[in-house]
Amino acid sequence: MRRLQIPNDAETIAELKAERNRTKDKNVAQRIDYLLMLANGSSCYQVAQQVGRGVRTIERVAHRFIDEQDKKKAEERVKSLANLPKGYKPTVLNEEEQARVAADLRRNPREFGYNQNAWDGKLMSHHIQVTFNKQLRPRQCQRWFHRLGFRQRKPRPVIAKGDPVAQDECKKNFWS
Repeated sequence: MRRLQIPNDAETIAELKAERNRTKDKNVAQRIDYLLMLANGSSCYQVAQQVGRGVRTIERVAHRFIDEQDKKKAEERVKSLANLPKGYKPTVLNEEEQARVAADLRRNPREFGYNQNAWDGKLMSHHIQVTFNKQLRPRQCQRWFHRLGFRQRKPRPVIAKGDPVAQDECKKNFWS
């Protein structure tokens, strides 16, 4: 793989250092430090190891800076580091939809015409698809239970042909 090359010219280095001294945003300052290390000849792997970050994080910062190089002068390139995109996807549900899902989870699924007594990931996924026309997988819905402050409850299994009197007697005498 080709090594990432940060311009090592005097103008770029001077602008990086000047912006490093000016900025109050610690994230931008860290990104500038990564770029200065890369400009001094370190590889992304070496920088990642020194600063305790992932290699992909260093590469993302370097690529952002290099891609902006052709479009803008040095001062504008440095400022573009402030709004570096995050490494995660935005949420599918907005705040209003989240509040509505939370309200729906407080109600029994049978009230919505579903043939279940408790919410689970599959049912919540289906409900979101029907209500908002947005696709969420069951595993994502299980995470949403937690995010919205709920926990999943599973019904306890009941033995189909068990004798209730014998079961109660067994429960009473089991630990004695």
